[in-house]
Amino acid sequence: MIEKRKRIVDRQAMIDYGIENPRCEICNNVAVDIHHIVPKSQLGDDVASNFISLCRDCHTEAHKDKRKFQDKIKSLGLWNNEWYFTLKNVYY
Repeated sequence: MIEKRKRIVDRQAMIDYGIENPRCEICNNVAVDIHHIVPKSQLGDDVASNFISLCRDCHTEAHKDKRKFQDKIKSLGLWNNEWYFTLKNVYY
């Protein structure tokens, strides 16, 4: 039987990021979620450069259409080129 990898999240890093970034970085509504740009399942880290504060609607959209979400954060100047190198083999 193959054992599932435990998902370990640095909750304090996410809490700190949320305190520093209380507004959705896409639409400026109140943020309720901290989203990992590079998913934990794709070896994304629990660091501020991999987080984005999102309202519930934007977070839902981020998971619904990943490419569209990436295009949106690129158009807003929020894209980090380090993410591209990690994600290029995941979605492209």
